Amino acid sequence: MRPVTTLSALREGPFVAGGLCVWQENGRVYAFDNRCPHLGFPMNKGSLKDGIVTCHWHQWRFDACGGGCLTEGGVDVPSYAVEVRGEDVWVEDRPRPAGADARWDLLDDGLAESNTSKIARAVVALADAGATDAELGRRGARFAATHRESWGPGLTILTAHLNVLAALDLPREDRVLALVHGLRAVARDCEGQAPPVPVHPLPNAGSLEIERLQTWFHDFIEQRDGEAAKRCLLTLVEKGATPRQIADALLWTLTDHVFLDGGHALDFAEKAFELLDRIGWGEAWHVLRSLVSDLANAERSEEDSDWRIPVDLVELLAEREKAMDGKAADPEQLLADDPARVLEALAPSHPGAGDRLARAALLRVARFHLRNEFFDWDTVHHALTYAAAARRFAPRTRGGLPAARAMMHGAMDVYLVRFLNMPAAPLPVSVPHTAAAADLRGELATALACKDVDAAARAAASWLASGLGPRDLWKHLAHLYLIEDHAFHTAQAFEACLVLGQEMEGLESALPAVAVTRYLAAHSPTNRTLEQAVTAAVRLARGDRLYEE
Repeated sequence: MRPVTTLSALREGPFVAGGLCVWQENGRVYAFDNRCPHLGFPMNKGSLKDGIVTCHWHQWRFDACGGGCLTEGGVDVPSYAVEVRGEDVWVEDRPRPAGADARWDLLDDGLAESNTSKIARAVVALADAGATDAELGRRGARFAATHRESWGPGLTILTAHLNVLAALDLPREDRVLALVHGLRAVARDCEGQAPPVPVHPLPNAGSLEIERLQTWFHDFIEQRDGEAAKRCLLTLVEKGATPRQIADALLWTLTDHVFLDGGHALDFAEKAFELLDRIGWGEAWHVLRSLVSDLANAERSEEDSDWRIPVDLVELLAEREKAMDGKAADPEQLLADDPARVLEALAPSHPGAGDRLARAALLRVARFHLRNEFFDWDTVHHALTYAAAARRFAPRTRGGLPAARAMMHGAMDVYLVRFLNMPAAPLPVSVPHTAAAADLRGELATALACKDVDAAARAAASWLASGLGPRDLWKHLAHLYLIEDHAFHTAQAFEACLVLGQEMEGLESALPAVAVTRYLAAHSPTNRTLEQAVTAAVRLARGDRLYEE
């Protein structure tokens, strides 16, 4: 403890020094942090009455003794132990301990309340205390598992952002933005949702073979019996089935019908596996169960006239399954007007089929013409994210017909969206740029802020042509993406293009960057409420005086 002021001085009003506020009321002395945990307004400019201190900026109220916030959705303010020794007021050097789990409790409260401010403050505090991205992602996944029956966009965003953080060495504030965005999306998905119904593994499962459980899982999904399928999946997990065995069961089911749920079913399954790769397969049941209900009830595209008229693509796919070969044809034919030529060019059993499919889907986005309706960005987006998911999911399995089907379904969707490249927007010419990297950063930021799709693509292509390095470009694009309040589809598109740009050998180096900058520019700017909350949390954590600026 140390002496900080005297009782006589406190009769004139609160004492403020070194970020500490000491106040007296009716013979009792209180000490607490002088910055309101909301936005940093000085507490001494508020009021103290009946042991409650009120910040006048947004009327947050606190217990002056312990610092507990009495305002719904608020955050506690650090308080200090006080001793009065004669006329002198002594204050402890450190605030009262909040408890070892207080930071995690704050995150759980933020998720339960869908409170962006609490989530941001918790993530900053936990990251500063050494919590890893995987630990934070695991907490979000467990929250979703106990508050929502099915996989939702929030878990996709959280997984995509964990992938981005693993791929790029982003600065601290961008890393916090990525985590808060993902966790807030999970919280919003769970608002008003009923908790999952408990599911138990089948009794005497030791007598059941893995192959039989895989078959039962497939058959129950075919019958749209989600509850029975969940018990089979849980039993697979409990029996110690490998990720490959589980992936085989899922891909068989995912490709037995055409392009399930507009491509989302396969994409969600791949994201579930990626999430488990990040947070640990000990969470397998909680994560994988979320896929089953939607998979059982998924829309089957063979019931959609787009896949039947004027060409019966479902029948064409069935015929192609009987005559597959591994010969790679001209990849440009994947963009042809003839679906039979598209399938021939894909060569679905060839090892490079996933890369060829992804390249064709990227070109659909990169050549999307602005004469199309705005919402048709979603149409080319689904072709891209499905192709990216099929490319990643197929190697998780034994391959064979289900993997080939996944590729063929993606190729037919690329064929179906061909009209959105008529006319095709020209790809930007990759001309070396003489400006400094800072100027190119400014060009990209301006293009996105002005929704100038073509200027954004030119800036990205010029960056790469100038030899400034793809990693720096992706880090800057990540920053421009993360500062916006982007939604589900944009998160999918950004992460898919980033991974494709880093993993695909022989791919035109600028194509993923061109595709994603065009998509980002079309969907920017936004309100940036998330960035504001995270910036406030980061700056408060380092002691900035926000109200003085």
